[in-house]
Amino acid sequence: MIALSDSALRYAVEVCRERSNYKVGIVPYDTYEMRCIVEGISSLLKKETCLEHIRSNGWNYYVEFPNGSMLKIIRPSNSARGHRFHLVVINKFLDREVRDILRSVELLEWL
Repeated sequence: MIALSDSALRYAVEVCRERSNYKVGIVPYDTYEMRCIVEGISSLLKKETCLEHIRSNGWNYYVEFPNGSMLKIIRPSNSARGHRFHLVVINKFLDREVRDILRSVELLEWL
């Protein structure tokens, strides 16, 4: 689990491009921060010619990479329990309860 920053977003995109079937979850504090994250990831994806682009299914956004990796931006709530990620990028101001839930969804191994 790492703190949300511009460099963390760059790292998340790079690790998804390099590793196959790698899952990254990004958890913003609110909807404004979510929009900023979506814009930041969009600009990272546009810097290179690539097959990835951001999709949305309601409140969550995700990017699927050609190698099977996925980057998901999810809402900070108890519903995060259903997700499984190899890396979780969070806003450091999230409630302790939500951070504990997100710590439990982080997978410890990547094969």
